[in-house]
Amino acid sequence: MDRFRAGSSPSAAAEPWVPSWLIRHQSALGYAPGLFVGRLFDMGYFRLPTFISSILFVACIFLTAECTKYWQFLLCQGFGIGITNGVFFNIGSMVLTHWFKKRLGLALAIAYGGTSIFGCFVPILMKALLQHFSFQWAMRILGFIILGLLVITNLALAYITVSAIDEGFNANLSYDLVAIVNAVMTLGQLVGGLLADRFDPLDVLIGSTMLDAIVNFAWPFANDVAALVVITVLIGISVGGVYASMVQPFERMGRLEDVGMRMGMGFTLITGGLVAGSPISGAIFDATGSYENVGYYSGSILVLSAALMAVTRFLMVKPAQERCKMPEGEKTQLEPTSP
Repeated sequence: MDRFRAGSSPSAAAEPWVPSWLIRHQSALGYAPGLFVGRLFDMGYFRLPTFISSILFVACIFLTAECTKYWQFLLCQGFGIGITNGVFFNIGSMVLTHWFKKRLGLALAIAYGGTSIFGCFVPILMKALLQHFSFQWAMRILGFIILGLLVITNLALAYITVSAIDEGFNANLSYDLVAIVNAVMTLGQLVGGLLADRFDPLDVLIGSTMLDAIVNFAWPFANDVAALVVITVLIGISVGGVYASMVQPFERMGRLEDVGMRMGMGFTLITGGLVAGSPISGAIFDATGSYENVGYYSGSILVLSAALMAVTRFLMVKPAQERCKMPEGEKTQLEPTSP
């Protein structure tokens, strides 16, 4: 990400929010197509969107090599790759809900683990390529690899790698941190998926979010490499748990025939928080010059999110418990009818 930061205009290169904006647009748009894609999926259309997104994804990688200004990086990396990743992510998640029931969490964890593994591979590859080639040729080589593999790249972290550089750590450490978090995220997804299959997935999601909140409160105080690596590992575990348990609640809320629409609505709503998060964090940093305040803000938002999910769980469980006490005839009347 610091290569994108340095490759844009000099004024933008001095701002820590430049790579953060690229990442957050990728992250937000990774969920934004959910409503549209979900409806298409419920209608039986998923191969054509995947094919078109594959072409656009590879094209954006090659076009990134030609970018020289921040808005060009934003267009290719933020919007182009963000939207195509969103199609991949939404369709991939929705397909699994039709094939797995008891082991859906594990299936999702394995599927998302592929993204994490490739996300571990990319920063290491880019660091090696940039030592021997220009940024343009490094991106082209990456584009050819993706063209051959058609593997979804990961959504990197927003501020931890930037803060590491700003605190005076070696810039190469940012590549290592991204690789570490993606490697650990694979483990977090597997553990989270198994726990979501065994226990209530919403409980796993709440617990993972709270762990993420604690890590966000703590990461600004990581002043050496060892502490930064520990924080990165914990981020990988918590985020992996979130990814592994965020789909099952949608699947359990209604009929399988409408799962694409429910997931699409939920993923689309996630977009707002992802888009707003980095600008607010950047404004806090600009106003205070302190990553501690950024950590307080992000940690507090995650605590609030966990609290709202706990309320949601209560509202979902109570009607279900009351329904279990009803006679069979009344239960049948409440069953959703087929269109």
